[in-house]
Amino acid sequence: IDNIRTLVVSEEYHKKAGDKGIEFWKNYLDVLSRRGWATNAQSIPWLRQARLNLNQAVLGFKLTTIVMQPFAVFDAISFASSMYGPKVSGRILNEVMKSWFIPNVAKTTYEGSEVLQERQMGEVAMKEMFDKVKFGETKFDKVKRFAMMGIQFGDIRTASGVLNAFEKILTEEGIENPKEHAEFLMSITQSSAQVSLRPLVLSKGDIARTVFTFQTFFMNRWGIIARDLLGGTRRAKSAKNKLNALMGLSILIAGAIAEDETRELLFYAERGRLPQTDVSPLTTAINFIPEQVPFLGNLWSSVRFGDSAGAPAIDILNDIFGGGKQALFGASAESKARGGIRAVKGTVALVAGVPGTFQLASFLAS
Repeated sequence: IDNIRTLVVSEEYHKKAGDKGIEFWKNYLDVLSRRGWATNAQSIPWLRQARLNLNQAVLGFKLTTIVMQPFAVFDAISFASSMYGPKVSGRILNEVMKSWFIPNVAKTTYEGSEVLQERQMGEVAMKEMFDKVKFGETKFDKVKRFAMMGIQFGDIRTASGVLNAFEKILTEEGIENPKEHAEFLMSITQSSAQVSLRPLVLSKGDIARTVFTFQTFFMNRWGIIARDLLGGTRRAKSAKNKLNALMGLSILIAGAIAEDETRELLFYAERGRLPQTDVSPLTTAINFIPEQVPFLGNLWSSVRFGDSAGAPAIDILNDIFGGGKQALFGASAESKARGGIRAVKGTVALVAGVPGTFQLASFLAS
C-alpha cells in the first residue's frame, strides 16, 4: 500500500490515468487497508450469520464438493500451458498424483509453505465459515470442523501438488524466487482471489457477499479466462503464444466436461438411479465460456436446465415457504412429503446451519 500509493495519487499519474483511474486506485487501496472491506461496506450481522449457516449446511459432508477437489488441477494446467506450452501438463499431473498418493509429500510441502498453512480451503464461503469455528471448543464447533475435513483433505493435497509443480517449472524457466512466484500462481489457480486480487464488488458488504455465495472461485476462474486465456490470445504477438493460450482454454473446457460428467454421476448415484439426461460434451464445451461469466452465467444455465438463477439465500427461502405450501396442499402424499423435506431442510439450514443438512435432505427426497 505504501509503495504504490506514492505513484497512484501523484499529479503525474492523475494526468495519465484520468479520474476513473484515480477512483479505481482510491477504492482499491481503501479495500486493501481494511483487509477486504470498503469504507462504505454495509455490515448486516444477521445476514452474515444466515450466510454462514447456509455455508455449513450446504458444504458440510458434501460428497460432490469433496470429490471435485482434484479437478482444480485443470485450472493449474490450463494457466501454466498458456504461459509455457503444453509440455508442462505432465509435470503438474505428476506432482499432484505424488501429493495424493505418496505418503508425506503433501505434509512436507504444507509444513514448508506459510501460504498453504494459512489456506483454509479455496472458496471464500469456506474460509468465512472456517474462520468462524476454527478456535471454537463447543461440540457443535467441533462437528462443523469435522464436516469440512473431507474438503480440506482434498484441497490441501491438490494445492500442494500444484505448488510443487509450479516451483519446479519456474526453476527450470530460470525465474528468480521460484517458490514465492509458485505460491502466488498456486493461489491464483486454486483459490478464490485473495484480498489483493478480489473483485471489488465483494468488498461492498454482506449483501454482495450473499449474492455471490459459492461463486467466488468461479469469479476467479473467469478472471483467468478473460485476461490470461482469451486476452492472451488477443495480445500474443507470436503464433506459438496464441496457440498456447488457446491450448490453455481447451484444457479448461476439457476439465469442465469432466467435472460435469462426474457431478451427474454422483448426483444419480446418491439417489440410486442411472443418469436421466444425456448432454453431449460438445454442448458443454460450447456453453462453457458464457456459463463462467459471473451472475450472467447463472442466468444462462437456468435457461438451459430450468434451474434457479437466484442467490442461494433466496433459494433457501423458496424452499422454506414453497416447501411448506407443498407440504400442506400437495396433490399426493409423496408430494406433501417432499415439500415437508424442503421446508425442514431450509429452516434447519438457515436457522441452525447443521452440517450435512442438504446431503441428508437429498437422500431422503430420493
